Amino acid sequence: MQQYAVHELGIPLADTAVESQSRNTLENMRFSAQLITQRFGANYRAIFVSNGYHIFRAGLVARQAGFRANGIGARTARYFLPNAFLREFAAIMMMHKRLYLTIAGILVALAIMQAALHLFS
Repeated sequence: MQQYAVHELGIPLADTAVESQSRNTLENMRFSAQLITQRFGANYRAIFVSNGYHIFRAGLVARQAGFRANGIGARTARYFLPNAFLREFAAIMMMHKRLYLTIAGILVALAIMQAALHLFS
């Protein structure tokens, strides 16, 4: 992604930083925020580059990690997009699983009540 930022977006190499210790997006955002703060100071202006399909979730995670940066998405091969969007949808649901389980529980309860009303009326 550093190569994409430099060659496709025209960002000077000296203005880039690569974080390579993380195992997931949350760690990446936390470690990147630390790295950039150490290298450029607390008043940094930053972007992060990731696959285009991943930018929305990466932005959510950046906010969660306290990383003040905007995302720019790199192009993704069209054949990979359906799988990628399903993966991101599932990941966002997992980020907010309590909310989505509550909504699903309410919908199931409403369906059961509707079936019971229909059965007994």
